[in-house]
Amino acid sequence: MDAAVSPPGAAVGAHYAPPTENPEDDDDDEGWGMLCSLTDESELVPADFSPVVFTLQLPAAGVRQFVVKQNGTARLNPVEGLGESETVVTTGAVVWDGSVVMAAALPGLGPEIGLQSTATVLELGAGASGLPGLTALAMGATVTLTDGAAALLLPLREAVMSNCTEVEQARATIAHLRWDNVAGSHHEGAYDVVLAAECVYDVTAVGILLDALDAALTPTGCAVVAIDTKIGRHVAYAEFASRARDRFNVETLAHRDSTHDSETVTIYRLVRPQP
Repeated sequence: MDAAVSPPGAAVGAHYAPPTENPEDDDDDEGWGMLCSLTDESELVPADFSPVVFTLQLPAAGVRQFVVKQNGTARLNPVEGLGESETVVTTGAVVWDGSVVMAAALPGLGPEIGLQSTATVLELGAGASGLPGLTALAMGATVTLTDGAAALLLPLREAVMSNCTEVEQARATIAHLRWDNVAGSHHEGAYDVVLAAECVYDVTAVGILLDALDAALTPTGCAVVAIDTKIGRHVAYAEFASRARDRFNVETLAHRDSTHDSETVTIYRLVRPQP
């Protein structure tokens, strides 16, 4: 059965102190466009944009292997609602370290974040690979994988179809979703877990992302956000850390998979304060 594709259309460890060296380089759109210079430093993702082979250890199901493609030369139209950096290169067409680290950590984080076989999961900014979403599917959840760039939906669907069983495909939906369109849609209040890996990079979009997380979650739901400070978007990181505390309890998740880890990636858990 094919994965469904919809048409386009208190705080613990949450404080962020940006490095003091080279502050003038922060949020430099020109540097942001140089994807090769960023991925060259990665030990988790091939710098030549070849396919990423990701091996996952599941507690009950054993070893799974995902193979996802990258496209380092993709160009798309600007994504409305985000900054000008999106006009330079399609950031979602490649796999980022934060996505790999989050995906590897999810099996061990399952009980802590409510990711179980009965969970409904939304991945925001899944890109063309959706590694965290693929992992949630392998863990038995019902998953909606989304991106704001409609051109990425077909490669995202291919990633699901080529890496998931028919049973998992039946629990998967691929959808075009802008973060500012979550509220008031059928996505509002629909998810037990919302995943967002490497979605914090544009300071002007931080509030939009937080609004989307807040809107998509059930009252007791949990958002999981991965940030890689190596990319250097320090103003955006600080803005996220500050504004997230205004509406969520935020904590840093300690569980890591030592075979897929990076010291510059932090995974946060966001939940609404309960009465």
